[in-house]
Parts: sequence; C-alpha cells; structure tokens
Amino acid sequence: PVVKSYKEKLEVIPIGIKIPHIDLRQKFANNEKIKLIYVGRIEKKKGLDTLIKIMKKLDPEKFQLFIVGDGPYRNTLIRKINKAKLNNIIYKGKISEKELHRLYYISEIFILLSEYEAHSVALTEAMAYSAVPIVTDVGGNRYVVNDNLGYLIEYPVNVNKVTKTLNLLWNNKNLIFSKAINARKTVITRYNIDKIVKKIAKIYEKM
Repeated sequence: PVVKSYKEKLEVIPIGIKIPHIDLRQKFANNEKIKLIYVGRIEKKKGLDTLIKIMKKLDPEKFQLFIVGDGPYRNTLIRKINKAKLNNIIYKGKISEKELHRLYYISEIFILLSEYEAHSVALTEAMAYSAVPIVTDVGGNRYVVNDNLGYLIEYPVNVNKVTKTLNLLWNNKNLIFSKAINARKTVITRYNIDKIVKKIAKIYEKM
C-alpha cells in the first residue's frame, strides 16, 4: 500500500513559559561567586553525582551551586554532599515558585548533566532569567541550546572539560553576559507563552 506523508500537516508546539521582567545590568553587577542552579527531579540519571565531582574541583570561593527538587535520590544526594564536605553546594529541596524565581534571577548558570531529557521546562525558565545553560547534548536539550547562548556537553560527561568551561567563564564575565542575553532573547522569541497560545489558536482556526 502507498504510505502517504502528512509532514505538511504537523506542527511542533513547544511548552510556553511566562517571560519575567528583569534588570540584566543589576543581575550581573555582582562580582562575587558565580552561582549555578540545577532544577529537576532528584534521581541518579540526572547527573547529580557528576555535579558533586565538578563542585569538588571548583574553588568554593568562586562557585556556588543550588540544587532544587525532590525525588528518590534525595537522601543519597544529601549524604554524598555532607560526606564530601562541600559547603559550596546548597540543597534547597522542594521550594515555592516565588523562591524558585528568585534563585533563577541570582544564578548566572543553569546546569543539567542528565543522561536523557525530553523538553526541560526548567531549562527554558532559567534562560528566561538570563541564566547561561550548560547541558548535556541529549534529547530535547540540543533543540534549545547552541554555542551562541550556552554549552552542549557530550554524554557521558567529562568532568574536567566542564570544570575547565566554568573556570573559563569565571575569567571572562563578559562572555557570560553575552550568552545570557542571547539565551533570554531565544526564549522570548520561541517559548513566550503569549506567542504559543496565539499559535495554538491559529491551528484551531484553520481546522
């Protein structure tokens, strides 16, 4: 039988997010520690052990990591953080939306080193707050992140390469700022909830 192609009838609709109003100059005026944030389910395949290894290699006077979320790996993660005596990792657990947005705003880097991802809403939310993404080149990540706005990391993750990238950013704050601007612009263009709703409405109108 002849298989018909319906490609022309398909429409990809990403998950839309609300775009916050932020002061970029104020966000990047602080010259203290570079703050990284992980937001997601707390499970092993999310690369949380790798994050601990990376933070071990980084100067605690220069870098700080917030881990937000809950899941089956929670107790093990806390135990490993305490065992490594890493004061530069702050496990926040499950927090309010208001607190999450505050952490997005004060964080310069969003880091997600998971084995697999579909579409991470946390990724685009963080980018909306001008956090530069450092994510594994898997699943939906590669459709969101490129060299102009962040970093795609090959999986399995090379800890030394990620550490080198972070130290490079510490020594070049202007690079963080330029990528942060591009990250936010990308989200405004492609993932703005207002634009997504209009796109869905047009599809229904055509039907």
